[in-house]
Amino acid sequence: MVSRCRTCIAARLSLTVSGRSSSSKNEITWSSSDNSPASTASPIPVDVKLFDTENSRCRSSSRYGAHVSSSTTWPCRTSITVWISGCPASSAPTKLSRAAADKPWASGVLRGSLLILSTLSPRTDKYQVSSARRAAVIVNPVKVDGDNFRRTVEKALSARGFADPLWLETTEDDAGVTMARRAIDDAVGLVLIAGGDGTVRVVCAELAGTDVPAAVLPAGTGNLLARNLGISLDLDTALAEVLDGSDRRIDSVQVEGDDLPSDRFVVMAGLGLDAAIIADAPDDLKKRAGWAAYVVSTLRNLNHPVVRVEITVDDRPAVRRRARTVVLGNVGTLQANIPLLPDARPDDGRIDAVVLMPRRISHWPRLVLGLVVKSWREEHLERFTGRRIQVKAERTVQRQLDGDAVSDGTSLTAEVDASALVVRVP
Repeated sequence: MVSRCRTCIAARLSLTVSGRSSSSKNEITWSSSDNSPASTASPIPVDVKLFDTENSRCRSSSRYGAHVSSSTTWPCRTSITVWISGCPASSAPTKLSRAAADKPWASGVLRGSLLILSTLSPRTDKYQVSSARRAAVIVNPVKVDGDNFRRTVEKALSARGFADPLWLETTEDDAGVTMARRAIDDAVGLVLIAGGDGTVRVVCAELAGTDVPAAVLPAGTGNLLARNLGISLDLDTALAEVLDGSDRRIDSVQVEGDDLPSDRFVVMAGLGLDAAIIADAPDDLKKRAGWAAYVVSTLRNLNHPVVRVEITVDDRPAVRRRARTVVLGNVGTLQANIPLLPDARPDDGRIDAVVLMPRRISHWPRLVLGLVVKSWREEHLERFTGRRIQVKAERTVQRQLDGDAVSDGTSLTAEVDASALVVRVP
């Protein structure tokens, strides 16, 4: 099909400009043959089908390098222009040069320029093809109010010139991998993610290494990535912020461990108490009270068992500690604006780690004060930073990635993939 599209651009379609002195309008028409068409010609259905196939199948190709979409070069032709009003009249037709069939991009005709109109025919909408941008919306249906959410998102996208979005729902068996890959394959210009931090993590793991921007619409309990990127928790406000915002590159963190397939996170990973709190937070309470459910779970687990851990940062000598929990972070702020990792930045090319080591419950108040006040020297709290951090526990403990409980194990190894992910920020 791609080969057919490449050949047909040169062999089937030619561009003609003709003038009419009586109307002071020029018409640009596509012909289904190599003969110059009449000025009133309109695309036939097969032309429209060819255009649609070429756009959907060839648009994402980077084989010949990225360039601004035009009406005559391949890949990335995003519109068929058939009529322009207000152009200076010309009594002589002008035929634009055509690319050779084997190199349809080589002629450079209109390369890097924009020739776009939304209508294929000035006289009918029958074969209209939109040249507007398109977004994909990946939704965790458990987290959002389906109908209202969909109407709100589509209205916001339409108001900004987006075509009808590609809607993709996660499932119990697929938290977003297939959906993210479908969005990439369809060459969408933006991926909106509506779900909890777990859904965001899975989709962002697939988008890492691509240039497709991820826009987070907070719909979960923690919403930690949205909070750390400064995105509002209100849907209408968040939509305005990400759709009218700018792209920013942030780090993605590659992680692995025993009995844990290679994965990524963008917020935090942890083992010990941190993972126990997430696992024990009641689902029904999370739906009713939001992140307050984690407060309840924290109180239940304050006396979580201590475990001996060995921490290795980059090539430095390993250090050994008796810890309740170890948290590795790409960002640093928790709910209620608690700065668990105050020096963490999502785009600094580094991973931050904190080790919490209270020996008794009575140590917790001072430790919390040490979290909130950076200058407070607290012996039961220690922080590290580096590009690669490995944590090994002496026994099997609970583990989590971005708020999702994963298999229990004895180790986590995190390595930063700097600037791997493009996100949309206010």
